[in-house]
Formats: sequence, C-alpha cells, structure tokens
Amino acid sequence: MARQLKYNLNNRVLTIENMLVDKLHFQNDSDISVYTLATGATATATTSVRKIVEFNKYTYGSAKFVIQATDKITDKKLVTEVLLSCDSDSVDLTEYGTLVTSNTRFVEFVAAINGNICELRSQTTSSNQTEFKVSATLIRI
Repeated sequence: MARQLKYNLNNRVLTIENMLVDKLHFQNDSDISVYTLATGATATATTSVRKIVEFNKYTYGSAKFVIQATDKITDKKLVTEVLLSCDSDSVDLTEYGTLVTSNTRFVEFVAAINGNICELRSQTTSSNQTEFKVSATLIRI
C-alpha cells in the first residue's frame, strides 16, 4: 500500500493518504516546510520497491529525510539520513549517517520522478513486514 503526503499551495491543505500520523508540524508562509510523520507498518511483506514519500517537483526542489526502518519480525532497525534534489527531469539522492542494529542492511533507498512527482522509495531485502518512520524537511523552489 503506497503512502502519500501532498500539500496544495493554493488552498494550504495537507493531505495524508494511507498514513498513520503521530505528529505533524507545518510552517506556513515559509520557503521551508517541516513535517514529521509515521507511515506505520507497510503491511505488505514483500521485497518489491515501495514509495515512502512523494512531493511535487515544481513546488519543492530538495528535501532532507531522517528515516527509521524497523523489521517487524526480527526487530532490527536501520536509521539513516537522505538528501534528495529534484529538478524538471532528474533526481539525485545521497544517503549518509546510517546506523544498522545488525550486520546486514535490510533496506535500500532510491528516488524517482513520476510525472510531476518526486518520490522517495524503499526496497527491503527481506519479505518481512517493515515499518518506516520519516521526518522530512522540504525546501521550496
């Protein structure tokens, strides 16, 4: 099940679909939008690529994510920071500051453009259920 977060600049409405939100903090009238969300368990037990967060590439040019991924069967955790830059036809991602509570990394992150949307995606190496919690800072163009 995809998780989606969308912000409409025209009417300043934040829409969260298929998400369990623990806290939400949004700064109005700013070039920087900050929010914290808990995506809850991505209930599908699969190794396929899944979208974690999306944003409009014509609204925001870059983002910083702090991500906690938890394998719900083994309780292994991965915590990492991801910087993402998106323009009209390309997306770049760098990951750093990664901590893993096991010897084996169980999730990878990639970015993609899907029409007007820039997406942060995950791919787990295990078919176990994985929970993602994300703190994001988006910077307007």
